[in-house]
Amino acid sequence: YAEAPARWRTELCSPQAVAYMAKVRLAACEHEELWIAYLDTQNRLLAWEMAAQGSVHTVPLYPRDVMARALELKASGLILVHNHPGGSPRPSGADIDLTKKIQSAGEPLGIRLTDHVIVTDDTCYSMVEDCIIPPAS
Repeated sequence: YAEAPARWRTELCSPQAVAYMAKVRLAACEHEELWIAYLDTQNRLLAWEMAAQGSVHTVPLYPRDVMARALELKASGLILVHNHPGGSPRPSGADIDLTKKIQSAGEPLGIRLTDHVIVTDDTCYSMVEDCIIPPAS
């Protein structure tokens, strides 16, 4: 069910649409998982993949691995999505730092970071909506 949007090439046009898709997999997780929605030029989903699994409060991810996979898929954009099992959707300093590193890694490759969405059991948080990262053009 959670992978159906990739088969249908769903357009991900809001943090809420991303969160809805992510909650199917992440709502009951007791540890952090970071997933990536790889997008084409029209923000249609090419792939929805788990990039890393972590502990109850952190998840490791390397920007070069993200970009390597984006290039393999010929993605034009991506959305980072991870859960906060503790319940607070607010990003940590490490979340913000990772987001900016991935955004910087994608710029020379023409891969835009569309958003970083954090989900909990009952809400979601968008770094673009909170102006932590600028909206992709």
